[in-house]
Amino acid sequence: YHSSVKQDALTTGQRDQISLLEQVAKPMGYKFVMVEFGKDAAGNYITENGKIAPNGYFRDTDGTIYIDVNAGKTAGRMVEDTIIPQTAGHELTHYLKANAPDLFRAYGAAVIEELSAKGQDINALIAQKIGRAKQSSIGVEAAVEEVIADASAMMLQNTQAVERAMGLVNAA
Repeated sequence: YHSSVKQDALTTGQRDQISLLEQVAKPMGYKFVMVEFGKDAAGNYITENGKIAPNGYFRDTDGTIYIDVNAGKTAGRMVEDTIIPQTAGHELTHYLKANAPDLFRAYGAAVIEELSAKGQDINALIAQKIGRAKQSSIGVEAAVEEVIADASAMMLQNTQAVERAMGLVNAA
């Protein structure tokens, strides 16, 4: 936990989700740090610069994944009750790209294929990511990475999709 986290104020749900991350991260060698952003007058979670805070982020300079203990909350309302693990899954995709680029390429291709098979318009998803970039303008490559990272939650919840992806990854 980062010193910003008020551990005594965490809900049972937050504690359970963080415990799950700790159980997965330790044996896998992932470094997760739980952080807590402050709120503005409207109740939105913000960074030190006053920008809307991300649910999490991956810092490739030290290989650390940072997850906000309030990931998914907007002005005090929870978007989904499983947002901490979903955020971790998203950020693990960025970790994978930084630490195993060949595996990321194969995994990314499998994810894109799965999205296409489900009728998703990949170009529209990419354009949407470029249009919604929060921190700064992003290019097509970064937008594709974000589409893959967002879809990772879907892939992990669908065992058939995972099996197809692993078959494609192993064949690569």
